[in-house]
Amino acid sequence: MLKIAAFLMLTLPAQAETRYIVTTGGQVLGTLTQSESRLTSAFTNTPLGVFNGSFNGESRTTASGTQYRSDSQSSRKSRQIEIRQSPDTRVTDVDISPESERTALSNPASVPANTLNPVAGFHRLLGQNTCPDAFKIYDGRRVIEITPTGTEINGPVTTCAFDYKVVQGQGHLSPLYIKNITLKLTFDTTLFATGPSLLTLRSGLFAVEFRRD
Repeated sequence: MLKIAAFLMLTLPAQAETRYIVTTGGQVLGTLTQSESRLTSAFTNTPLGVFNGSFNGESRTTASGTQYRSDSQSSRKSRQIEIRQSPDTRVTDVDISPESERTALSNPASVPANTLNPVAGFHRLLGQNTCPDAFKIYDGRRVIEITPTGTEINGPVTTCAFDYKVVQGQGHLSPLYIKNITLKLTFDTTLFATGPSLLTLRSGLFAVEFRRD
């Protein structure tokens, strides 16, 4: 959950970005910014500094396929990942540095078709005006399924509920290895004419809010 974090990318055309303030229990943890081609985050105030760090990711699609690059940094480790997909969404290459960060799911042959990289996956959630259909995310180390479980409409506010489940590979946040998260996406047209105003993630007693800035 908090592991969405830092990478320097090649220059791309300017695109609309949305920024979210990330909190838990009223405490500001950091920020997340996303666009169609970029996802960045910086966490500087997590409890005891355990999950402090940054993440930068880029996704670029051309006629030859999609290329994703990311760089995550924390006080404990750093990791660089590159994923290449063919035009039919098949994963063809996965490079991870250091090599010790590879998992069984870092083998392209183990990855199912029709997955989105993390930049494209978060844009599917945060860059749209409606509740998205089910989709899968592949980050080089695991496969995640995001499945709609219900929609509630109350005047100008629409709330979409989802199950976020790691279906292949290890869970998030060593040593917790979280695999199941309840996700809620809120659209409030009195706050923003387009896009969601709030994303909430909950696992057990642990809840994180991404509130649009």
